[in-house]
Amino acid sequence: MDSYQSLSAKVYQLDKPVGTSFGDIEFYEACLKKLKVKGPILEPAVGTGRLLIPLLKSGFDVKGFDLSPQMLTICQENLTKHEEDPARVYQASFSDFHYDEKFSAIIIPSGTFLLMTDNSEIQIALDNFYQHLLPQGMLIFDLFLQPDFQVGRTQVREFKVDLQEKITLTMTESAIDHLNQVTTTYHRYEVWKDHQLVETELECFRLKWLGLQEIDLLLQRTGFKTIQIIANYDETQSPTNATDTLTVIATK
Repeated sequence: MDSYQSLSAKVYQLDKPVGTSFGDIEFYEACLKKLKVKGPILEPAVGTGRLLIPLLKSGFDVKGFDLSPQMLTICQENLTKHEEDPARVYQASFSDFHYDEKFSAIIIPSGTFLLMTDNSEIQIALDNFYQHLLPQGMLIFDLFLQPDFQVGRTQVREFKVDLQEKITLTMTESAIDHLNQVTTTYHRYEVWKDHQLVETELECFRLKWLGLQEIDLLLQRTGFKTIQIIANYDETQSPTNATDTLTVIATK
């Protein structure tokens, strides 16, 4: 079972359309305005363009990529709808993306960084990010812990497509691997039309958590000179609680 297939991507678009913010859009815009070095911006794992398109509308030169072809298709459709160039995005992964140019900032909002569950993959990706940054360029990404994960807990959400169609999402917290710091949640998407089940999609959703000292050491080993970790999109606030949203700001 892969992540972000057709129904998963469709639900993401329904649940978090372009411009939906958790405080991150405003925060990232403010950070990018204060960059010391000028140049294009890169957003790995652009998804459906939730953040990418508002940044473009604010005047930033942003490019991006995504591993999921389904998410990428929706992103390109959204770019076209907003009169932006769909060629700004292409299919690639954190570890194999390549651009001939270098960037003033690389941004990864909303915990997407945690989709990398293998330590070697994380290091390869960090090295790739570092190589694609201009001197004094910044890598900015969000992390979160999972203190309330409960094996066996199930939640159900419902998304209305139109009067005749809806999609239900059943999320079952299946396993927690403390040694490798990875949680596994099974997602079951079901499409209902006129009260009849017409399509099902299964997804294995795995997330890794990283401690503060751990991410600091990884970034130092990559070569980043200055590393700051803040809480809840407030540059004056340091993390104090396991439920905080953590944002890492690392300068080359």
